[in-house]
Parts: sequence; structure tokens; C-alpha cells
Amino acid sequence: MNPYALPSLFTSLLNLFLGIFVLWRNPKGRLNLIYFFLCLTFALWGFSEFVYRATANESTALLLTKIEGITWSFFPALFLHFIIVFTKKEKNLKNFLTYCGLYLPSAFFTLLCLVTDLLVAPKVEMKYWGYQEYVGNWFPLFVVYYLIYCIFGLFLCAQFAREAKEKSQKRQAQIIFASVFLSLVGGTITDAIFPLLKIESFISVTHFIFISTVGVAIAIIKKAMPVPAFRSLVFKFGMVTFVLLLLLFVPASIWRYQAVSNLARENLRQDLMCFASIASTFIDVEKHEQILSSEDEDTPLYEEVRQPLKKLVELNPNIDSIYTLRKGPEENIWLFVLDSYDTFDQNQDGIIQPEEERAHVGEEYDVSPYPEMQKAFLGPAADHEINCDKWGCWLSGYAPIKDASGKAVAVVGVDFSAERVKDIERDFKKGALIYMSLVLIPIFVLLLFVVRFFLGPIKHLEKDVQAFAKDVRHRSKLKTSDEFDLVVFQFNKMAERIEGIHKELEKEVKEKTKELEEKYKELERFHKLLVGRELKMAELKKKIAELEEELKKEK
Repeated sequence: MNPYALPSLFTSLLNLFLGIFVLWRNPKGRLNLIYFFLCLTFALWGFSEFVYRATANESTALLLTKIEGITWSFFPALFLHFIIVFTKKEKNLKNFLTYCGLYLPSAFFTLLCLVTDLLVAPKVEMKYWGYQEYVGNWFPLFVVYYLIYCIFGLFLCAQFAREAKEKSQKRQAQIIFASVFLSLVGGTITDAIFPLLKIESFISVTHFIFISTVGVAIAIIKKAMPVPAFRSLVFKFGMVTFVLLLLLFVPASIWRYQAVSNLARENLRQDLMCFASIASTFIDVEKHEQILSSEDEDTPLYEEVRQPLKKLVELNPNIDSIYTLRKGPEENIWLFVLDSYDTFDQNQDGIIQPEEERAHVGEEYDVSPYPEMQKAFLGPAADHEINCDKWGCWLSGYAPIKDASGKAVAVVGVDFSAERVKDIERDFKKGALIYMSLVLIPIFVLLLFVVRFFLGPIKHLEKDVQAFAKDVRHRSKLKTSDEFDLVVFQFNKMAERIEGIHKELEKEVKEKTKELEEKYKELERFHKLLVGRELKMAELKKKIAELEEELKKEK
């Protein structure tokens, strides 16, 4: 397994987990839904990069770069859409034409990816970190589109942070702005500036994306949860389960990949040994032993003995050549006898190079670098690794040629070219990668099931507590047939007690209120009485004053 591909796999899985986690917190929330699709885009982007870096098959790598190009096309529009909803400017999205303006560029660049090579070049090159993709001639146009959308989104976010009156909203906007800005700068350098300057690096935007997705996840969930998002039991349990599954999946995938690679090579070795053993049965040993020098190459005997080997090569296109060797006078220096290959000007330069000639009778060959070939006099054998000589690079199988007495007098060799070996092994490895990809689906289904199964009752109880806070008559109806049933029973029992206390308090409050109302009425009557007496006293004083005035006048 290519270690340079693992960071892309990690960010892919992390984005998928965060998207599912945020959507699970509020499936009906528009912001949560857009964030989920944004994370899904990033997850597909990272997984595509992981596969084409891990694969040894060029056609697979080319296909995955096309898929990656589609994710490039959609993420700017999804990001801007997310920011518009977050900053409460979604009233601008009520018009269908606004949606067209938002997503038409994405559709345009997706179409370019699917039917042309203008955005993603039909070229990949193997580097030490895996296959490196190359961009097309219209990639600068995409960079302009991507920068316009992202910078405008950051501008809206910064404006919202300045104008927000609530401290929590201001903090949310600041977190989103900072995390997205860091990802934007890093990703622009690695995936926009570097390709335009023809600079190659194993670092890519997927290594920065998780910064923004984590930051945005914090901002979305922070306000909606009484407990901070990354301290919540749901997140802790989900993350622990996710890490455990990842720790199981990655080593298992690496083991599977290596096992398949080894199995592919071992199958080829067995095929080569089997084919070499079959080829040895087509050789007339007595006539073979009569071929002693290069002068015999022009004789009918040489062609007669060589003809069955040429037929075998023609019948099996995977075989490049079949040849025979016998031991020479010196140790580990063997001598060629037959070669099914015909001298041919492969590069068509008009000159027959040494590597274009067939092996001549009596031509010496040093077998000391090839331990498996040396074992061939004892029985069928095959190389474990690809070996190279002047004719090219091969994976070879060998078998002894025995005379009538059963004595090994020579060895027959069968060559598979290194390119054919790699093609066959790539097909095996492609199957392993498809297997790993398919395993990811049940892993995340299992993750969702585990989180929902174990934490679903907790979420249900959380809603019950919130409903009880609004209405003390609310009771939990959760049934799990496990320990949670006891929790629900105690909760409902506690709720009944609190409701009883609440009713008693209401009764006492009513009684006290009634007493207060009666006392208030008494005070009111007393007040009226006092006020009435005061008014009568005032009238009496007025009459007395009037009488006194009249007496004074009479005198």
C-alpha cells in the first residue's frame, strides 16, 4: 500500500463522517443538508485521489482523475450556497435564475470533464507518491471561477461577522472564515498555482480540506447543542467507533492488497512452471542433444526441434519466448541451444542490435544471478522477481529436459515480459482496490447503525427532557427492552412527582392568591370607609364655617 495515498483516504473518511454527523444532528436543517453534500463532494474527491495514487493501473488512474475533476467543479457552488444560507441571505435564492447562476458554471465544468480533455488532461505520470494527474488548457478558467466564488463567500462571511449582533453568530462566522481561509490558501497553492507553474508535489488540497470541514462543523453544531459539539457523547462515541473501524479497515486493506499482490505473482510463477514443464515434453531430447554449435542453426534438424516451441509461443500470446540451455564447461556458465525468437529489427532502424538477435547455439549465459534457474535441473522452478538481461526484463519459468533414462540434460525456459507481468498483476490489484472501496460502504452503514442503535435512546431522552421542560405532563414513551427502560421508568416516575409537586404548588398559589384577594377587598372597603368619613368631616367643617360666618353677620 502506497503510504502517500493514506492521507487522502483519511481526509475522505473524516469528511464523510463529519457530513453524516452534522446531518444526523438536524436532518431537516437546510444548512446541515448543504454541509452534508459539501462533505460528500470532498469525501469523493479525497477517495478518488487515494485510489489513483494507490493503483498501479494507468487506465484506472485516468478514470479517477476524471471523477476528481467533477468534484472540483461542484465544490465552489456548494460552498457559496452554504455561505448564503449561513449569512441569512437565502431570500436571494427564491428566484430560479439565481440557482441557475449559482450552479450553471459547475454544470459547465462537469461537462468539460466528461466529454473533453480541456479541464483534466488525459495524462498521468507515475511518481514516487503514485500517479500524478495533469490539468488541461482550460484549467486557468476554472481557477478564476473557483477563486471568485470562494472569495465572494469569504466576503459575505466576514460581513456577517461584522454585522452580527449576537456574540454566538459572530463567533460562528469567525470560525468559518478562519478555517476556510486556511484551506483556500493551502489548496490554491498546491492545486492551482503549482500546476500552472508545472511544479509537482505529493501535497494536495485534500490535505487542507479537513481544516475547513472541521471548522464549519464546529460552527454549525456549536449553537444548536447545549454541550459543545466535540464534547458531546454522540460525537465521542461516533469518533471512537469511527477510529476503531478505521484501525481495522486500513490494516486489513493493506494486508488484503499485499496478499493479492503476492497471490498474483505466485499464480504467474505456477503458470510459468506448468508451461515450462509442458514445453519440455514437446522437445525431442535425442535430436536436441545433436545440436552442438551455431553451425547447426542452418540445418533442418535445428528448425525441426525448434518448431514446436515456436508453435507454443504463437498459441499463447502472453509468452514472449521459449529457449533451452545446457550446462557449459565452467560453473554457472550455461550454453544456449534453442530459441523460439527470430532475429528482428524491432526499432526498424535498419541495424540489428545485439538485443534484437536470437540466442545462438553455444552462446554463453551467466546464470549466477538467477538462483531459480539453477534449480531447474532438479525440477520446475520460476523466478520470484523480475530479472533483466540484454534482451529485456522478464519473469521466467524453468523445467528440466530429461533423456530416456530420466537424467536432466538441459533446461527449458519460458519468458513473460515485465510489462505483461505488470498488466496481469494490475488486474489483480484493481480487484483488491474495488474490494476495499466496496468494504467502505458497509463500514459506514455499520457506523451509522452503531451510533443510532446505542445513542438513539439518548437522543430520544434528550428530546423528552426538552419537552418536559415545556410541559410537565409530558412522559417518555421510549421502549428498548434494556437498561434504558429503567432510565425511562425512573424519568417518568420523577416526572410524576414533579407534576404532583407542581400541582400542589399551583393549588397553594391559588389559595394564597384567593386569601390575598379577600384581604385586598377588605382593605379596599376600609379605605373607602375612611375616605367616606374624611369627606363627611370636610363637609361638616364647611357647614360649621358657613354657620360661623352667618352668626358674625347677625351680630
